[in-house]
Amino acid sequence: MRTSDNLMLLCAQQHMEIDAKVALDVFTVEWLRRVKQEHEDRVRHLTALGPERATTVVRMVGSVHGNAVELSRETAANAVTAGRRFPLYLESYSRHGVEIDLRHIPGEQAAAAWDACRRGQPSLLSAGDQGHR
Repeated sequence: MRTSDNLMLLCAQQHMEIDAKVALDVFTVEWLRRVKQEHEDRVRHLTALGPERATTVVRMVGSVHGNAVELSRETAANAVTAGRRFPLYLESYSRHGVEIDLRHIPGEQAAAAWDACRRGQPSLLSAGDQGHR
């Protein structure tokens, strides 16, 4: 064990709480070592993330195969950080970075109907779709 493995810097108030006799069962040596290790791991991870570890996040909102899709900022961040990288959200008004919005593109049903018409099956084209081209 290195000497620093046994050192923990705390403010005076924290020392009083941890060193109090009534807290001996709460703040065990094992618990303190685990908290210290988790903190050091987090700091090591954050300080090792240079600009070359950035991943530009491109979000998508819309419908794919009839299912609503929206990549949330939290989901994107979790996926990127799992690879020991950090998410880079390019400047935007929404502060969500680059976003591909599919909500205003004709749905898959309309596209399937138009494809059917091109194949000579106009009965699949509903009256509501006839105005779209």
